[in-house]
Amino acid sequence: MKHRRLYLASALLVLMLLPAYAHAHRSGCHRWHSCPSDRGTYICGDTGHCSQCPDNQYCEGGQPRRARAPKPRITPPPSPKPSSPRVGVPAGPQVAQVIDGDTIRLASGERVRLIGVNAPETHHPTRGQEPYGPEATECLKDILDGQRVRLEVGAEPRDRYKRLLAHIYTKDGVYVNAELLRRGCAKLMVIGANVSHLFELVKAQEEARGARRGVWGH
Repeated sequence: MKHRRLYLASALLVLMLLPAYAHAHRSGCHRWHSCPSDRGTYICGDTGHCSQCPDNQYCEGGQPRRARAPKPRITPPPSPKPSSPRVGVPAGPQVAQVIDGDTIRLASGERVRLIGVNAPETHHPTRGQEPYGPEATECLKDILDGQRVRLEVGAEPRDRYKRLLAHIYTKDGVYVNAELLRRGCAKLMVIGANVSHLFELVKAQEEARGARRGVWGH
């Protein structure tokens, strides 16, 4: 009688575990048969249960999955280094005199007004000497006095005083108009169609304004 009761209990336990057993095979996680998704140590098909387990990283369509070679790591070629900017400019007319902070006289006698900048006057016909006028003149002298320069004449080549309107570059490639604004020696002034370098000029002035240089510190 005692053995019969033990047999019935064992049978009942098996019947209770059977649905979980079947579900475990279907899910690929049957711990007793080490199905493919257990711990990564099972080789698909070695206990005959692969066909009962779903596809995963070890099985594919009920058969052992073939090992896949790792994808080669492709290193992109290094970006080419940008070429160095040309800093020198061809020799041009020579500066004979710096009249004030935005006007020069060439050796030929031609007066040149720098495009896009307006410096305080040193000898204004009605207002006389303006604040920071002498400093602005000295600033322009420091940049280009006596040098040979390259001129880029504006779309409107002359003003009402017959002065040549131009962008000026030193022999070292310095854009003088922007350098005046960057140092705070002048303020931006746009007239007519001479706007070809406006973005660069605005950027130079904002740098000086932010640092309160020159005219922006007064």
